[in-house]
Amino acid sequence: MLISIIDLQSNSAWWLCSLFLSNYLFLLSYLLRLIFV
Repeated sequence: MLISIIDLQSNSAWWLCSLFLSNYLFLLSYLLRLIFV
């Protein structure tokens, strides 16, 4: 049971990290577009 809880936490952390990275890249590309256009 403890292993499954740790597994779930690491999966949710990975999901949050990937979500944050995708949003960061989206905002970065948007800002670059504003600057160079």
